[in-house]
Amino acid sequence: MTEILLNVISAVGVIAFSVAGAIVAIDHGVDLFGVLLMAGLTSFAGGLTRDVIMDITPHLFVDRFYFLLAGISCATALAVFSVARGLGQRFRQKEATIERINNVFDALGLAVFATTGADVAMRTLGDAENAFSVLTLSVLTAIGGGMLRDVCLGEIPFVLKKRIYAVAALAGAATFYVLRVLAVYTPLAMLCGIFVTFALRLLATIFRWNLPKAFPDKPETENKEK
Repeated sequence: MTEILLNVISAVGVIAFSVAGAIVAIDHGVDLFGVLLMAGLTSFAGGLTRDVIMDITPHLFVDRFYFLLAGISCATALAVFSVARGLGQRFRQKEATIERINNVFDALGLAVFATTGADVAMRTLGDAENAFSVLTLSVLTAIGGGMLRDVCLGEIPFVLKKRIYAVAALAGAATFYVLRVLAVYTPLAMLCGIFVTFALRLLATIFRWNLPKAFPDKPETENKEK
């Protein structure tokens, strides 16, 4: 039962990040292949990097469930692309609404991958002895794909400039880690970690929380906020 619930949570994260990645790619005017690729990068690049750092064969290449997740990512991105193409200019005219929707999906994906990344790291490296490594790898899992996507699209990665993005992922991963060290049931610990990250991301967007900048009044000309 636990494994099934964890798989469902992972699938939700892939769908959420695939939607977010596809919307960002469409906004940049890339073609269908680009949309599929950016959705896949957003969903899987962080986990692939984590696995390489831990010197294990990436789950995506050996686990049949991850093959299914890859298919779900492609199907999700294709659905978003089809909706955007079908709506045409109406999709562009609803840009503010699309950005709000994208933010929710992005926050959900961030929350899921911060906690699942911590779970994978803990099961691979051990529990209480590797707090720094577990938290570092969990944040990498959560933000790595989005950073690579933004770089490919010619943007400064969102995580480097707005809305306590990595901090939210770290808070959720730390919540999961502490609860697991205290022997809390894994799915419950994971749901708590997801809630913490998701809530922080949405609150940061609503109240416009940001980390300090050296020049806070400098206008952002590089790219617009998602």
